[in-house]
Amino acid sequence: MTEPSFTVFTAIVPAERQEALEEALGATGFTAWSLASRLDGGHDLTLYGDQAGLPPAVAAALAGLGLAAAAAGGGTAEELVRGYLPDLPCELCPGVWIDPLGTLADQPGRTRLRLAPSLAFGDGHHPSTRMAAGLIAGLPLEGAALLDLGCGTGVLGLLALLRGAAAGDFTDIDPAALDATRAALALHGCRGRVFSADLLDGVGGPYRLVIANLYADLVLAVLADARLATVLPQGWLVLSGIHARHREAVRSALAAAGFTVDAEREEAWWCAFLASR
Repeated sequence: MTEPSFTVFTAIVPAERQEALEEALGATGFTAWSLASRLDGGHDLTLYGDQAGLPPAVAAALAGLGLAAAAAGGGTAEELVRGYLPDLPCELCPGVWIDPLGTLADQPGRTRLRLAPSLAFGDGHHPSTRMAAGLIAGLPLEGAALLDLGCGTGVLGLLALLRGAAAGDFTDIDPAALDATRAALALHGCRGRVFSADLLDGVGGPYRLVIANLYADLVLAVLADARLATVLPQGWLVLSGIHARHREAVRSALAAAGFTVDAEREEAWWCAFLASR
């Protein structure tokens, strides 16, 4: 079934207006929005409306705070998960920043990921990437082999390598994603195999960590694939890019595949899971 079409709106929120914004949007009951931290202390606001645009109450709440949201694109949920291509630094998860052009200074406790703007998904602004990164950052990955399935820029697998994983395989069907991942690994001095594969086709294993920041239909296909038992016989599975309407279907599929849900996150209308077996 084709997902309905959405429109993306963006605005810059000064730090001093963040709390007021959250209260104003909370009062409207509108939840399809997310904030990404900016280096100046403010936030990039992303809102997801339908084809008609934002609800009038949401537009009024923004106007009341002196914020103007500009349309930044649109399409299906699958298309929106591809993200944006900004040049400015973006906080991926606490202590980890994506620094596209290398403008951030080194600081104790700060990890910088150099990902040049590209056509591949994974620039850190989309909730699905940030939620998955937050789940990965908390795992004890020392020596673990990982698979970044549908890797995009490779940012999530790269984060796992920098957190102690010993080896990584990165797969995608998009040539631009494979090129971006190779460039990112080389820039950070990390080793990994990068190759074209459609979901679990041509994937070996076993791995201790499998990352799949895809979208719900593909996540469900992976969970239903009998080869997953060989690819990930024991370890962690990080799933993201899942629309909230598919949350229970993914939960059921995880249980059927023998996984236990260890953590779950939600931002805007996107969900992410950390599961293990």
